[in-house]
Amino acid sequence: MEIYDVAPYIFVKDAVFGDRDFLYRYWGTALTNLLGYEMSGKLASDHYTPDQSAMTIKGHMKFLKAGKPKLSKSRVFWAEKKDYLAYTGLLLPLDGASEPLQHLMMGFDFSTA
Repeated sequence: MEIYDVAPYIFVKDAVFGDRDFLYRYWGTALTNLLGYEMSGKLASDHYTPDQSAMTIKGHMKFLKAGKPKLSKSRVFWAEKKDYLAYTGLLLPLDGASEPLQHLMMGFDFSTA
């Protein structure tokens, strides 16, 4: 498998504003096509509802600070009318240039099962 095969199913985001939000640095084209929206260059708090945003930021910040990869299996609950999609996702914490554990990368494998 090459990076070109998986890149459309990946996002990379940066912890910003004193770890109070995430900025999506990269949002794969398959995510846009499947979920119906583009997140590159957007803040989590600007796109999601306040409850979704708070849950996403809190959960991903906790994961990021733990500093270990995590396998996640769930349904897409955060995108309107997409809860029929199940996914397996791999979350990876990444070091930043100025401080450790500043970035998060996640890759998805979607199914309708």
